[in-house]
Amino acid sequence: MKDIYYSVVSSWRNDHGTPALIGARFLDTLDQLKPLGPAMNNWVLLDTVNSAGVPLVAIEDITAFVEHNIDRDESGETYPNSGYFVRAYGGEVTPTRTGKDIVKVSVDAGSPSSNTLRFEIGNIGDPPDLPAISYPVFRGALEVLARNWPCPWAYARAFVIDLPPLVEATFPLVARERALPPPFEGAWIAYLSAPLAKGLRPPADLVRQTTPGGGLILSAALERLDPDDPDHARRSELLRAILQDRVGGWPSDPSQPARDGAY
Repeated sequence: MKDIYYSVVSSWRNDHGTPALIGARFLDTLDQLKPLGPAMNNWVLLDTVNSAGVPLVAIEDITAFVEHNIDRDESGETYPNSGYFVRAYGGEVTPTRTGKDIVKVSVDAGSPSSNTLRFEIGNIGDPPDLPAISYPVFRGALEVLARNWPCPWAYARAFVIDLPPLVEATFPLVARERALPPPFEGAWIAYLSAPLAKGLRPPADLVRQTTPGGGLILSAALERLDPDDPDHARRSELLRAILQDRVGGWPSDPSQPARDGAY
């Protein structure tokens, strides 16, 4: 079965953010996402230790919540390079952790080795309704994430999972890992910080806008990226090549250090 999923992703290393700073950044992120859609006005935070959802309005101490959500071994000790996990999901009526209308924000931060962020709509097995995927939403989400987190780059992507229904239904996580595209394939919108954008002369086919910190936002399409549209696919490949050249590696590989300064 062919499904199209859309997300914003990034990774970085050398992040020394404290639980207080990470908590404040996460609250700012959720607040700034609100104008992008009704589902983003109704957040639930995920307690990753207890696998329980906690409504945002019920969080009394965000610093303590972040401190609680750290990777630990079986004895309760933290790993040497542990970061903190902050997760939130939203829905227009009653947020649940599954469904095609779920909005998810995930950030792993505060680690000297591996930090990641992700924004997505829908769930593996429940791809989003395509009319709900728009350029303003994903461009806005990319800017909110880049503004609030020290990511050196970020990109919005469209990726296709085309698997037999039984395989996808029976092994959703395995199916997702095996179906993930090559590095930066499906590039739709990209942010490059000033050091990564230095000297770049993007093709005229890509829409270029500068950021307050001297970075660049490049767009392959000013509408929902359609991987089956030949012109979209051509411009997406131009953007993919830039990301591969400037960032290198895989999107999940924290090869670039945390950004220092404004986005």
